[in-house]
Amino acid sequence: MLDVHAPHETVHTWKDFMVHIAAIIIGLLIAVGLEQTVEFFHHRHQRLQLEEQIREVLSDNTELVAADTTKLARLRAYLVDLQSAVVARQHGQAAALPAVDDPRWAGTLGLPGLAPYEAAKDNGTIALLSSERIRLYNRLAFQREMLKSLYANWFEDLAATNAFRRRFDYSASDSGPSSVQVDIGVLSPVELTEYQALLGRLISRIDWMNLRLRVFGTQCQAILDGVRDEREMFIRANPTTAGSGDNSLAPGHR
Repeated sequence: MLDVHAPHETVHTWKDFMVHIAAIIIGLLIAVGLEQTVEFFHHRHQRLQLEEQIREVLSDNTELVAADTTKLARLRAYLVDLQSAVVARQHGQAAALPAVDDPRWAGTLGLPGLAPYEAAKDNGTIALLSSERIRLYNRLAFQREMLKSLYANWFEDLAATNAFRRRFDYSASDSGPSSVQVDIGVLSPVELTEYQALLGRLISRIDWMNLRLRVFGTQCQAILDGVRDEREMFIRANPTTAGSGDNSLAPGHR
């Protein structure tokens, strides 16, 4: 802050008084201008820093999405083989289960993050961004919440399948293929049907997770590529529906 001081000479005439007032006003204008200039460059630095932090996270997210998509594809193939064995058993055919140490189950899933954006919302610096940028990041945050919910449902379905397995084998591990693989030779027709439904839910959940990962990853990449608004982001993320009249994922349709 700059302190403005009036001239110390004694005021004797109206002219002196006007000079006195003018000096104060000019001093105030200079002080306010300097303060606003400093604040402008400070906010500009904060905004650029926030944007750079978000870009780093989005870049990491695109790599995470690619890795998770590969893991889910392998895991889905394993579950399909397992479900095929169950269906074959239901029809009285020979059924070979995948190996209990099948490597397609290896690897853990990671949830993409938006930590800088969330921190900016908490401390108020998000207001430094333009309304269009905020809407873009809100769209990303919305997709991430949907993905987070799907991940939670995935683990719930996995726990339900594991609980079914424990009805027949308490000694198996709670992780890896053995957490969902059951000796189908001991299952009754009703139990086979129940088991097939549980596996079907896991496969369906993977399909939804893959869909949301694709949309989220495409939106992250769109922002990294310089997309300007929600409409352009929607077209990038959903090229097949952009002109078809299907606006279920468009801005304002959540």
